[in-house]
Amino acid sequence: MNNRFIKTMTLLAGSAIFISGCNDTSSFETPDTSTSTSTIPTNTGVIAFKNFSLLAEDTQPKVIDRDTDIFTKTDVVLTAFIANRLNATLTDAHTIYFRTEYGTLNPSSCVTKDGFCSVTWTAIKRPEPGGPGDDMEVTIVAYTIGEESFPDANGNGIYDDADGNQFDDLEEPYIDADESNGFTAGDSIIDVVNAFDAAGANGIHDVSDSFFNGAGCTHTSLCSTTVITNGTIWDSNTLTINGPPP
Repeated sequence: MNNRFIKTMTLLAGSAIFISGCNDTSSFETPDTSTSTSTIPTNTGVIAFKNFSLLAEDTQPKVIDRDTDIFTKTDVVLTAFIANRLNATLTDAHTIYFRTEYGTLNPSSCVTKDGFCSVTWTAIKRPEPGGPGDDMEVTIVAYTIGEESFPDANGNGIYDDADGNQFDDLEEPYIDADESNGFTAGDSIIDVVNAFDAAGANGIHDVSDSFFNGAGCTHTSLCSTTVITNGTIWDSNTLTINGPPP
């Protein structure tokens, strides 16, 4: 999650993504959904940015072989996990949306159950020379409706004056095509729109608004002053598509 949580940056929109790999601490085993009867107590609520994560079963798939330069059709399962600001898994349904700079997504969104849902990224064609993925790095983004996060200094679960002026003020999601860890002219805008965003899509990358967007806010000066109680939260991950380094 690099610069995704830029302090004092916020997104007005609706929906989110996550990833990580088998060779780092973010690797995971694909959750077993064969038994759909939930053993997790019902817990409904709002997804917190700090507890929205995108994991990949493999962040270094060998789509293009480093030695032979041979292309191989490749699938990677991506799973988004969600929880609320109190670190409790959310078992109700939340729609997560996904975008990728290269390859395909099936489906392009999923609905969580018991705190997670999955989609499959597939490389079906060799990247075009100079095009997305040709640098062997592919960024995938997940986004959804949720609330920003904050260091809860007094442990009351509410962003208030006691928590100071530090919080994750999010910008609008985008695909970091050049892997610069910041929005640049060559990156793809994800122009999010939701019921709270009266302006709708505007064709530009929106930066943060310097206010806390979330229902749990009583701060005297930093709570959102618009009708927006929740905005868009997001996460991204980058796949290295020519396999692990030698």
